[in-house]
Amino acid sequence: GRVAAAYVLDASKRAKQMAIEGRVLEALQASRIVRQHCGACCDGTLLAVDALERQGRLGEAVDSAREGVERTPHDPTMRVVYARLLSRKGSHALAEIELEKLVEGKKSGKTAYASAPEFAEGYARAEACLEALRAAKKLKDDGNTAYGASQFERAITCYTKGMQADTEGFLAAVLHGNRSQAYAKLGQLKYCLDDCHAAIQIDDEAIKMRLRRAACRLELNQPDEAVLDYERVLELDPENA
Repeated sequence: GRVAAAYVLDASKRAKQMAIEGRVLEALQASRIVRQHCGACCDGTLLAVDALERQGRLGEAVDSAREGVERTPHDPTMRVVYARLLSRKGSHALAEIELEKLVEGKKSGKTAYASAPEFAEGYARAEACLEALRAAKKLKDDGNTAYGASQFERAITCYTKGMQADTEGFLAAVLHGNRSQAYAKLGQLKYCLDDCHAAIQIDDEAIKMRLRRAACRLELNQPDEAVLDYERVLELDPENA
């Protein structure tokens, strides 16, 4: 009834606010309430994913989204979010396949609920994301080719255009990572550091980016900050000593 609806709405608002404030545990608890009362939709899972992503806990966000897809396989929005997280974690090909399935299923009409009005926005989003991902991927590859030819400024331009084309950030982590290396080659360490920050915000467990940021910080005479990155790397991978 109305009381239950108000309770769920309040939990949803709290989950969003807690996520913004970085209070992940509380956000997850609130999102669990939403999920328990709205089992047929993906709202609770999306709230949990948002809270985890904001803290760079990408691996956990992927796991949560995967569970959401298993729980609500008919919901295209949940599957788009899952595809985006897969790509951000490095599984670009799998993400593209997931989007292709959604787009082809919608066009063929063979996918259950493909014609349901409440899912129209999700399918449209999948089509837009697939187009953006392919455009960004092409620009990333162009950037890599330029980088391999020591055309670092051109590489930076390609990676930047890739970020602009990638409307939902499917390739954000790798584009920031690649661009940071190109900036490093040009000795533009401040910009390199900014890109390292951006990549690590997406995935706190990105060891390669933490090592690059540590090296950059040493070059910029920030030894204390570099030590923090090295310590985090050792937490994630003790064999990196």
